[in-house]
Amino acid sequence: MALAWTGTPNHMTTASKAPPLLLATMVALSASGRAAQGAEADLILHGGKVATVDERFSIHEAIAVSGGRILAVGTDAEVLRFCGARTEVVDLGGNLVVPGLIDSHVHSASASMTEFDHPVPSMERIADVLDYIRSRARALKAGEWIVVRQVFITRLAEQRYPTRAELDEAAPQHPVLFSTGPDASLNSLALRLSGIDREFTVTDGGSGFAEKDPATGEPTGILRNATRYVKVRAATRQATSAERAQRLIELFADYNAVGLTSVGDREAGPAEIAIYKDLRQRGALSVRVSLSYHVEANGPLESVAANIRAVAQDPLFH
Repeated sequence: MALAWTGTPNHMTTASKAPPLLLATMVALSASGRAAQGAEADLILHGGKVATVDERFSIHEAIAVSGGRILAVGTDAEVLRFCGARTEVVDLGGNLVVPGLIDSHVHSASASMTEFDHPVPSMERIADVLDYIRSRARALKAGEWIVVRQVFITRLAEQRYPTRAELDEAAPQHPVLFSTGPDASLNSLALRLSGIDREFTVTDGGSGFAEKDPATGEPTGILRNATRYVKVRAATRQATSAERAQRLIELFADYNAVGLTSVGDREAGPAEIAIYKDLRQRGALSVRVSLSYHVEANGPLESVAANIRAVAQDPLFH
């Protein structure tokens, strides 16, 4: 079990200073007899509201931890009996302790790099997206790619993709990719550089298509499950492995600050896994992480099976 506490305990300056307690059990023992007699706690949190999330959703004043496991919960008086010479004691000042939250589907390795090269503003309307693209067009040399990723259309007031014409107007001298993952919207220059025209079809054995104008047969600029065909060249500064690792550490601190203590990164490749392994060896992971190894599923079945067998040899699976 993992715990997170909100607010600012007396001896801490910010909530993000409170590291998650990675505990190995889901059972909170009562301080009145079920905890080991004479045990000494490593950590005691008291003077707060400890939500055990048991079947009664009981709230207690304090919690004691020993050896990475919950030793006791109860009143301040009951739990403070487990205080010893080496016990760290935190006065919660009335703040809340909850079981650590789990986000089972994140892309931490890529999300941590979102603003590595430059700040990205909040975008709530198509106009915001186009303003951002215009600002990037002013910052980049003609012909360099402008890429907007993960601004999902469900979060835009218009609930749609920017059109090919809108992207053309915003950056006529730059190829533009507005990507939400496997789907995307491109301007005319990006379509031309990627070889996506009225004759385009998916040829790699996977699914996907380019939307076509029913009147002209020309691509509208919208790709469905076919972003992999865009021949984008990054115009942003490329990060070193050390910089990527540091960005992950900073993102995990943000996770901790809102109570996240476990995540599942759902598309990790060899480079990302190497960084995770390094952080683990250095004791720098402040969250529990499960990884889904990315396996390219397009192409001949024999190639896909070979990729899966190669992944299965990774020591993380053993």
